Amino acid sequence: MRYAAQRPLRICLGALALVIGGGAGCGSDTASPSLSSPGNSGGNAGTSVAGSSSGGATQDASPPGSAGQGGGTNLASLGPGGIGAAQSQPLSTLADACGGLATGLSIHEVAVYQTVKIAVDTDGTEIAAGSRNADVVTGRDAVFRIQVAVASGWTPRQLSARVWIRQSADATPTLFFSKATISASSVEADVKSTFQVTVPKDSIDLDTSYAVEVVECTSPAPAGDMVSPRFPAGTDFAAVGARSTGGLQVEIIPIMANGRLPDTSDTGLAIYKAIMLAMYPIDSFDLTVGAPMTLTTYPIDWVGALDQLRARRATDAPPAEVYYFGLVKPEDTLAKFCGNSCTMGIGYVTGTQSGAAQGRVAMGAGFGDSLSALVMPHEVGHNHGRNHAPCVTAGGMITGIDPNFPDPNGKDGVYGWDARSMALMGPTRTDVMGYCNSKWISDYTYQGLLEHVATVNAALSVYTVAPPPSAPSVSTLELHHVLLVDGKGPRWGIRHPVAMLPGGTPEMADILDASGKVLQQIEVYRTGISDLDASSIEIPAPRPGWVSVRVAGAPPIAFQR
Repeated sequence: MRYAAQRPLRICLGALALVIGGGAGCGSDTASPSLSSPGNSGGNAGTSVAGSSSGGATQDASPPGSAGQGGGTNLASLGPGGIGAAQSQPLSTLADACGGLATGLSIHEVAVYQTVKIAVDTDGTEIAAGSRNADVVTGRDAVFRIQVAVASGWTPRQLSARVWIRQSADATPTLFFSKATISASSVEADVKSTFQVTVPKDSIDLDTSYAVEVVECTSPAPAGDMVSPRFPAGTDFAAVGARSTGGLQVEIIPIMANGRLPDTSDTGLAIYKAIMLAMYPIDSFDLTVGAPMTLTTYPIDWVGALDQLRARRATDAPPAEVYYFGLVKPEDTLAKFCGNSCTMGIGYVTGTQSGAAQGRVAMGAGFGDSLSALVMPHEVGHNHGRNHAPCVTAGGMITGIDPNFPDPNGKDGVYGWDARSMALMGPTRTDVMGYCNSKWISDYTYQGLLEHVATVNAALSVYTVAPPPSAPSVSTLELHHVLLVDGKGPRWGIRHPVAMLPGGTPEMADILDASGKVLQQIEVYRTGISDLDASSIEIPAPRPGWVSVRVAGAPPIAFQR
């Protein structure tokens, strides 16, 4: 992708190699420039909850605890009768100052948003955890979004949506609420026609259950039949079905390139931490800073630099669950660094198999802006085994596409929620693992990350896990050589400093003698570097008589001894 000097700079993010260029625009469904703030326009996305009246309702924009949004009211003070007693209370008894169940209205849908929409009830039918598009995560703030349907002859008025949270079967429920003036049935794209109720992370655990009800806030309430203003019906509770994933640990390695280092102060790293917490299915994000690493050449040899960072991680020998991310800022500004085009990031595509920890390494641009910040969830996504979403701008090229991605154009396909700006993200935004602008994250990628995070955090250590059945030749730890294969051809990288189980996908390679004759075939282990059409291949140290090795897609290369 190229930059035309006569046009405004448009930066298209993709990875593993994140390429910047110009042209008519990068977004697949919008002509607006790339994401520069959490709530910018893109399709029908980025709508903030707070704002003026539009559509069929006015969403009260009051802060938590005020008349518009509140929480933390304990039900114990109501005495016998529980929720049923609360529903019959006069106005002002509870924090929302509202009363009985609403008439002429039914709850159409209840969805939990932590990053992506997870529907938990549709028209009174519960969607159990095992049947949902993604999992709710413990220890993460959750927005319960309630859509309603009103009957014919509806009278517009203010209502309160109450979410009762119970953290165990015998616990006293706690009330959280949001008020809105409802004028018509909810429209999903319009946050002003729905209720958004924030439930804090401490209330979302493995045993949390919930109940939702919509109640009247005017007295006397208009006459009418009670339809279905509560889920579940009666005084029951439904399971949130949350899942524990744990946190994510990233060690930032400042990379000295062209005599410059990135800003790794708390202020400088805040933008990276915020986007990771907003997008990833984790309950915490631990960001630490290690000692700087210096690149010996400039312009950057990205494959070589990534190999250097991989060797650094191996030497440091951190716990298996720690990811290394190199930040590089070779010029004062992103525009100066990129010129006509540039790579913005790179990383290994790794899994959870034995030996995979050594590939939990990525690097990216560290200019401290929103574009640089987007590199991190993309590249760390590759470290979580995610390939590319099939989204690329006109004239662009993308490799390493995930054949199972559900949307052929790389769109998210579901609504999302950006907790940084309290903004609704539309389903026509494109997935963070693609090359288009207007990015958020699909439920497909979100759940894939969730499964990987949970697996990594459940593992003890890469050094104590048994070798996979597919690698019978690896009976003991071995010191491997590293072969880099990219557009420059095969070249030797930095050897592992210690013996360890290999990572990557096993494949066969030819061992040649001095005459070029094949002596035998051995098992080697390839880790992809995706759209650079590059790989890092672990090869056992040479035995007597081994002169060269030939791997798939590359000519023979002589062993280094």
